[in-house]
Amino acid sequence: NPSIEKVSVHRRLPSTLVIKVVERERLAAITYDGEYLIIDGKGILIKKTPTQPKITLVSGLKVSKIKLGEKVETEDEELFEQTLSLLNSMGPNDLYFIKFQMSKNKINAYVFNSLVCKGTYEQLYDGMNKGRIHTILVTLFEKKIERGTITFSNDGYASYQDRKSTRL
Repeated sequence: NPSIEKVSVHRRLPSTLVIKVVERERLAAITYDGEYLIIDGKGILIKKTPTQPKITLVSGLKVSKIKLGEKVETEDEELFEQTLSLLNSMGPNDLYFIKFQMSKNKINAYVFNSLVCKGTYEQLYDGMNKGRIHTILVTLFEKKIERGTITFSNDGYASYQDRKSTRL
């Protein structure tokens, strides 16, 4: 069963059998050929479904091989590892993105359909793990702002621009 990560069985004398099951946690869904590949934090394929799940969607990865219970293979493994790294950084950094549009040079990480963080893998990873994205989002949410673009630069700074070209 691809949903099961680990099973252990122990015998407790005289007549008890203890079975411990650890299930895989659904982390994201990769768009693939009109369907969705549900993966865990290690990239293991848990399920393939035509129904859009209510977890982070990932597009832009070119999937080359899938098999239930095994790690998804892509044409660009480095980009896939970066994707997994960003996905696994969400929870510990109190962030949730509804979708990631992945490419080698730029990544779009959507907080809402109308609020996006743009940058390279290094810029977004650094921004997530140093709390910069969280701080910016808290500031925007306090001002009830839910649309616009947060763009990261190589020097670690971020700029916000709404649809009217106003900067914060």
